This record gives sequence, C-alpha cells and structure tokens, in this order.
Amino acid sequence: MTNRLMVIPGESDDLRALQGQMGTDFTVQVIDDSNDALWEVRTNPPDVIVANVDLSGMSGIDLAEILPNFGVATRLVLWSSVANQSAAQQAGELGVFRFLTAPLSSHDLESAIRDAHQDAVSAAAAALQIQEAAAAAEAAEAAEAAAIASEPRERSRRLHDVPPPPAPIERAKRLHDVAPAPTPPERTKRMHDVAPAPVPGERSKRMHDVAPAPSLSERARRAAHQEPTPAPAPAEPSSKPSHTRQGALVLTAENLKPIRSRMESLEREFGSQCIMLADRAGMLLAEVGTTAGLPTMILLPLLSTSFSTAGQISQMLREKESSSLYVHEGVNYDVYCFDVLQKYMLVIVFAKSSGSQTTKIGSVWVYAKRAIRDIEDMLV
Repeated sequence: MTNRLMVIPGESDDLRALQGQMGTDFTVQVIDDSNDALWEVRTNPPDVIVANVDLSGMSGIDLAEILPNFGVATRLVLWSSVANQSAAQQAGELGVFRFLTAPLSSHDLESAIRDAHQDAVSAAAAALQIQEAAAAAEAAEAAEAAAIASEPRERSRRLHDVPPPPAPIERAKRLHDVAPAPTPPERTKRMHDVAPAPVPGERSKRMHDVAPAPSLSERARRAAHQEPTPAPAPAEPSSKPSHTRQGALVLTAENLKPIRSRMESLEREFGSQCIMLADRAGMLLAEVGTTAGLPTMILLPLLSTSFSTAGQISQMLREKESSSLYVHEGVNYDVYCFDVLQKYMLVIVFAKSSGSQTTKIGSVWVYAKRAIRDIEDMLV
C-alpha cells in the first residue's frame, strides 16, 4: 500500500522539492493553500503532513491547533527557515511530531518524515485494536443478553423459587415467644422511680439567681465607648454573569450584552449570515445576524448531540481543557460549531450563493478561537 505525504511548502523550495525525493514509497501531494489542505484532510487524511511555519492566511502553528480536532492519525512535521524558539515551544505543546529548522539536509528531512509515518501507522494500529476490543465486548454483551432471553422458563422458575412457609406449630411458637410481663411490684417501682422534687427554697433561689441590671451611669459609659457600625457599601454592577450558591452560571440579558457585542465584531470579520451561542442542551442564548430560513429549533439540539459525545471523551481521558469542532460543508450552507468551556456552543453559519467559493476553514478557526477566548473570560 502506498503511503501518502502532504506538503504545504509556502515559500520553501526545499519542501517543494520533496515531491521528487521520496521515491516510490510515498505518494506526495503538494498543496499551496493551507485552507485547501485542511479540506483535503477532512475528506482524505494523509499519513504525514510537512508544512512551513510561515504560510499565507494562517501559520503552521494554527494548522497544528486545528488538526487534532479532525480526529485523524495524521502526523504533522513543521519546518522553519529560521530559528524560532517560541514557535518550537508552541509546536511541542500542540503535539507536533517534529519541529525542524533550516539549514537541514534532505536526508535528515526524509528521515523525520519516515519516523512520523511509522508513528502514524502505530497509532492507527492501536486505534484499530481498541475498536476491535470494543466490538468484541459489545458482541459478548449481546450474546449474554440473547442467552438470558432464550431461557424464559428457567428465569420464571428462579423468580418463583421462594422458601416454603414454616410449620403451623413452629409459627405459633414464634408468634407467642415474647418476653414475660414484669411482676406488679417491679412495674410499680419503675413507674414511680423518678428524681425527687427540689426543695422550695432552693428552686426559688435558682429562678431569681440572675445578674443585676447595669446602672444608668454604666450604660451611658458603654454607649460612649461603642464604635458605630459602618453601613455596607452599595454593590457595583458587573457585566459578568452572576453565580448561584451552587456556582452555576446565570446568564441574563444584561451580562449577555458584552458577549453579543463580541459576536457582532466576529460576524463583521467573517461576513457570515449569523452567529449563535447556545448551551449544551441546544437552547439559544444569544444570536447576531439573521436566522431566517434556518430551522434553529431543530439544528441546535442536533449539534448538541454530537458535542455530548465529545464531552464524554474528554471526561474519559481526564481532560480538564479540550476543544471540539464540528464542520458541515454543504451546497446551501457551511456550518462551524465550536466548543466553549465544555458548556456552550458557538455556531457560525455561512450562506452559500450559487457559484460562491468554499469558506476558508483556517481563517474561520483563527478568528473564532480568538473570539472564544474573549467570551470565555466573560463567562467565568
């Protein structure tokens, strides 16, 4: 089977030359536009991507941030024409397989690509084993359920298999086997065995044994030395969402204003038809633009269903911070759905007229993530 390598060279002639250097082991695909490369990854992911850090429209670091959201085993190798310690650090945090800096020999570059390919093959094999184990466990559960369903008589017998009732004599013996009643003298003794009443003189002394009231001069002296209690300062209004006693966010029309303002600026950057913020149940919280013709009451709950699976995966992997992305490319609409704090969804809809170009997924990602960071600051 031929291995697939995608190259996004930018202005690098060294990367562009890979198409004639990898031999017959790899099928090399050179794509100059990074957005076109991302659309290709969604439909036909390669084994390895080699990309220049400096790309038009989006950087190689942006590409590294987007790629994991597609859920593919593709490994990314970034190449920089100059030493860039900041980019190298970001690449390591984003899980880039290798960060290379020129000058670099063709042998070293080819070696890095082969190592990345081997790692991608191993990851794909491990994922296949997990899928096979899950399928085997599911088949075992189905077989066990079928076995239980095929034995209705045995199950019915087990349900009605109760111990027989005790013999009449034994039952009567247990019913009447109670403690004997106490003798009359003992019972009388227990009823009247109470503490003796206090002596009248002692009781009166305790009732009236209270501290004497302070004199008028003493009360005046205390009032003169007592400092006045300052009145509480009025609470300042906040644009952030308020919290309940349990810590849950309470979104109101007032604290949604700055969020809606940020969504409006994002819409102007995109030229999208509408942008919507919804909770994970699919309830619309804020919208900008026009939603005319969109079945939002059905669309948002459907998107929330796909995001609930992503949330379960994050919990299973014990991820405190994670991001998810859903992309729909259609004839009439392009829809992008981003995760916000694993509690909300930011949905961006582009209307596509006849003959319009494909939406630039890289630009949408870059600008949307910047807006999401600002919105998250408003929600915490």
